[in-house]
This record gives sequence, C-alpha cells and structure tokens, in this order.
Amino acid sequence: MDFKRKLSEVDADAAEDVKMDMGATIIPQRERATSVIEDFLHQENSELKKSLKNLEMENEKLKNILKTDYNVNYIRK
Repeated sequence: MDFKRKLSEVDADAAEDVKMDMGATIIPQRERATSVIEDFLHQENSELKKSLKNLEMENEKLKNILKTDYNVNYIRK
C-alpha cells in the first residue's frame, strides 16, 4: 500500500509540474493571441474608416448632381 500511495504522490507532483509548465506557456500564447486580435481590429478599423470616407465623398457627389441637375436640395434631418 505504501508503494501505491507513493506512486499517487509522484503522479500528483508530476501533474502539478505539468500545470505549472502549461501556465508558463499559456500566458505568452494568450498575449500573442491578444496582440494578433488587436492588430486585426486596428486594421479593420482603418479599412472601415477609408470606406466611410469614400462613401461620404460619393454621397457628396450625388447630392451635387441632384442639386445641379434636378434643383433638389438635399437636407439631412
């Protein structure tokens, strides 16, 4: 019985070592993943801002066409 108890203690110690090792690798992986996600979000945000500017410019052109060709004043409420 002492042998089984000792074996379970060794297994528990080994399991704790594995948990500690995994914790040491999980944190850098999580930080890397967070960094990649943040980079992606910043890039997407930049692309969305560019798209918005393009749409605003196109909208202004269309308003000018309405105003000059059809005498329609576009009023935003």
